[in-house]
Amino acid sequence: MHKLGGLSRGWVWAVCALLAWAGVAAAAKVTFTYTPPKGLSVHAVDLRGSMNSWGESAMARHGGSWSVTIALKPGVYQYKYYIDGHWPKNMCKGSRYGSPVSPQAQACIGDGYGGANAVITVKASSAPSEAQRLGFHFSPQQADDLSVAQGQLTLRFQVGDGRVQAAKVWVGRVAYPAFLQLRTSKETWMALVPAGTESFRFQLELRGGGTRSFGPYRSPAHPFTAVNWVGKGTAYEIFPNSFYNGNPANDLLWKTDRTDEYYHNPKWQENPSRPRPLETAWLDAPVTAELCCHQYLGGDLRGVLDQLPYLKFLGVHLIYLTPIFEAGSTHGYDTSNYLKLAPWLGKTSTLKALLHRAHQLGMHVIFDFVPEDTGLGSPMFQSVVKLGPRSPYWSWYTINKWPFTPGDASAYQSWEGVASLPLLKTTNPQVERYLLHVAEHWIRFGFDGVRVDSPSTMVNDHSFIRKLRQAVLGINPRAYLLGEDWNVAPQWLQGHQFDSVMNYAIGRNVLIPYAGGRYPFLGGKWALQQLSFIYSRYPVAAQAMGFNVLSTHDTSRLLSQLSNLGLGGHPSPLDLARQRLAIALDTALPGTPVTFQGDECAFLGKKSPDDQERYPFQWSQCSQAMLLFYHRLGLLKTSVRALHSPVWRAGAASGGVLSFYRGAPGKGELLAIFNDQAATKVSLPQGNWTDLWNGEVVRGSLALPRMGWAYLSLR
Repeated sequence: MHKLGGLSRGWVWAVCALLAWAGVAAAAKVTFTYTPPKGLSVHAVDLRGSMNSWGESAMARHGGSWSVTIALKPGVYQYKYYIDGHWPKNMCKGSRYGSPVSPQAQACIGDGYGGANAVITVKASSAPSEAQRLGFHFSPQQADDLSVAQGQLTLRFQVGDGRVQAAKVWVGRVAYPAFLQLRTSKETWMALVPAGTESFRFQLELRGGGTRSFGPYRSPAHPFTAVNWVGKGTAYEIFPNSFYNGNPANDLLWKTDRTDEYYHNPKWQENPSRPRPLETAWLDAPVTAELCCHQYLGGDLRGVLDQLPYLKFLGVHLIYLTPIFEAGSTHGYDTSNYLKLAPWLGKTSTLKALLHRAHQLGMHVIFDFVPEDTGLGSPMFQSVVKLGPRSPYWSWYTINKWPFTPGDASAYQSWEGVASLPLLKTTNPQVERYLLHVAEHWIRFGFDGVRVDSPSTMVNDHSFIRKLRQAVLGINPRAYLLGEDWNVAPQWLQGHQFDSVMNYAIGRNVLIPYAGGRYPFLGGKWALQQLSFIYSRYPVAAQAMGFNVLSTHDTSRLLSQLSNLGLGGHPSPLDLARQRLAIALDTALPGTPVTFQGDECAFLGKKSPDDQERYPFQWSQCSQAMLLFYHRLGLLKTSVRALHSPVWRAGAASGGVLSFYRGAPGKGELLAIFNDQAATKVSLPQGNWTDLWNGEVVRGSLALPRMGWAYLSLR
């Protein structure tokens, strides 16, 4: 029998987590210096490393060198210098940026991309204080430790494992209990106090006796604050071209619009193996690997409007539309005109009606913004093609040679070397102003937020997103800012940039491997370790706004990831049970679970070889059993208050069993339990628990079948 209740101990953590542990001694000031080799002209240098979560710490020029001083706690740190928008491959060996790039590096270690990061060890500079002996850390200026979510000020402090028996937060003469949230190399404790609290202090009861107090602390004037509506329902991603055809009259407008990449890419036209743009019937089988890009299926904005009642049935509160602006392809990520809708998707009046009706139904809609590149058909890029240095947009791009033929990847810098995606020089103030104007325009139009595509490919990524946040929130303070990042990325989530990243690191790296049984020898304990590590790095406000994807237009469909089947496959009952387990787990996490169109119907579609995940939504073939399962989960997500709470608290894990809590401890908190292995029985914490799926009251223990799960609410 598995026992549930407390946090399990004895976890083995990855080297990166150990390196990031601050230790217990006082911080020391460390100066990082970069001196370019003779003949190299340098305009901007940032320090990026484990000491700043691989964010940017700008280095200042002093004569011929660049430097920055940072207070670092004892530990081992990896870093690189980011020089004029480029990473030196190896910080120790020969490079055009110096040999070595950082003479103060004590060693180098592989960066996972064929290069090497510099390594520096910081030693203790003084005798430890009481806080340092306990391993106590709290900084009210850090969003990780202090943020606001669902109307409460959330406070988190770290302390050495096993050193604290209980804790409370004093606000004046009122005490609020703190509770153990999670364990990594340290313990993280959490407390909820009223929003607007200005001053507070911590009181810790130590194991073995005695108490210690820390504070008083003052709250910052403008803490990182979650957008309350984000975590109160489910999210749904729509790829408009293949969702629903609501207006057949606009299906052929792409032919007269002539924005398709085909008409602006002579290199493609000269290649007989590349198909011309074509209209494809909705029920046709995929005919080419270019299904994603140049097959016009007829899906449009009217189709999204028509299906809003369907989305409401699923409990959707947030709709994410992939790019809908005039572009060189059906995927829309090669924008031609940021301020004009793709004609074959519909008119602005239809979009206005869609947003209005969505808002009436309690839904919010965000648009996909691609600030890092344009398409070949962009008037700005075409001006450069025709006029060269005489073009007013010459400085908007980085051109290596002119004249050139569009489609020649050697002629200009492009996204990931893809010639159809010429990079914008976002450090150019004109480009920056234009892009911010675009975002402001669509927020004023009525969108409730923005998803930013591939932000890290911009040279000035962090500074641009800071300005984007200011611009968007200046128009709508309740707008939601979402960034595409496939990694654990706390550098974006400190209250000045994004509200959330797409959390591939949770869905694809933790939930799917667990539900898919990929690591049966690790099971629930491994999954809980991974979740604890990620949530220890993310502010509670960011957790509360989590955009938790399992699949998207850039991945295989959820059921294909769990079954390894493509279009035309026949999933087994076990495959379908794995999908139910995965989405039940996703729904139980803080923030919002995200469904990619059609996953709720148990559709299949592999990412390769022909982008089957973007195959048209086959409405007549939707699995009604899976659809009703998503519907019931959606009802729970919208109606159970604990699932709106910003609080996630690790439970216990053993064998295939994983558990965690949602909501503050006490009546109404939710215990979510999952089992990805053989049927088992788990013992429950003391109390009477209501199974929210079937309404039964359980106490003592609970039987869980293989791929079984339960949401239990404390009565």
